[in-house]
Amino acid sequence: MNWHIAQVFARLGAGSRSEAVALAMERGIVRGPHDSRTTP
Repeated sequence: MNWHIAQVFARLGAGSRSEAVALAMERGIVRGPHDSRTTP
């Protein structure tokens, strides 16, 4: 596993990439593609 990805998993407490994305979205770190707050 890439060192950078491992660091993200550790900081978020995630066990997989999909879980990391879900946790980041819940915490407002990233937004989904259809989020109304994103600009076109």
